[in-house]
Amino acid sequence: MYVCKGFKTLYIIELYTMRNVLIVFVVSLLFASCSNADKYKKLETSLDSTSYSLGLLFASKIPQNLEQNNIDSISFQHFIQGIRDYFDSTGTTVLTQEESQKLVQRYIEQIMSSSNKAYASQFLKNETEGNIYLDNNKKNQGVIELQKGLQYQVYYAGWGQLQPDVRDTILVHFKILNTSQKVLFDSRSKSSEPIKLPMDSAITAFKRVLPLVYTGAKLRIFSSHEFAYGTQVTKKDVIEPYQTLLFDIELVKTLKGNYTDTSRDSLYADTVKK
Repeated sequence: MYVCKGFKTLYIIELYTMRNVLIVFVVSLLFASCSNADKYKKLETSLDSTSYSLGLLFASKIPQNLEQNNIDSISFQHFIQGIRDYFDSTGTTVLTQEESQKLVQRYIEQIMSSSNKAYASQFLKNETEGNIYLDNNKKNQGVIELQKGLQYQVYYAGWGQLQPDVRDTILVHFKILNTSQKVLFDSRSKSSEPIKLPMDSAITAFKRVLPLVYTGAKLRIFSSHEFAYGTQVTKKDVIEPYQTLLFDIELVKTLKGNYTDTSRDSLYADTVKK
């Protein structure tokens, strides 16, 4: 982080990003240079006041812009130089706008990549713990292992005649649990109505297991991250990267052919028994 030795105002702003807390040092734009000879000038005219206000408002947007681009620090001298060069009547700049855009984009990509890897690495233990859980779980009675990392257990075989495939839409109630049986999501908590889910947009675990059961079935899927939500990095979700998950599912209805017109459901679907 570069700052001017004689600079009078230094703002330390804590920015909460989706990956980590960044301490961003934003230097005040009240001065045009780092020289001690530069003096603050009074606002004597309307143009002075307007110019000052524009500068202040511009500066106020810098922290937000840095946060959005995952930039944790800037060199004030070179930042100001870039502004000056842009408005220089000679049109002389150290870098062209195209070169500047490429450099900034590359820098942002490097920061995001490093941030993603650092955040995800915190959860690598989830993969190890998940593998141990699945290795032990497949020994339990009634548990069927389709392939390494994907298991299921049927509690009720269902009453219908239809089995969903990737071209269909299903109506389901489901819960997502971690390996400690803690409920992370319950579809019934938002609505008593089943969720309509096109199979082609479902996670891989659903695509592999649900075609094996019939309408009305109640089952549990045990899935490693490869068949669930992978290594996606986000702090907004309760599901962590590399996490092995359990899905308790009730297959309420199967709509053949990805039908979305509910008025025609009865023509193409098994109907829930009263």
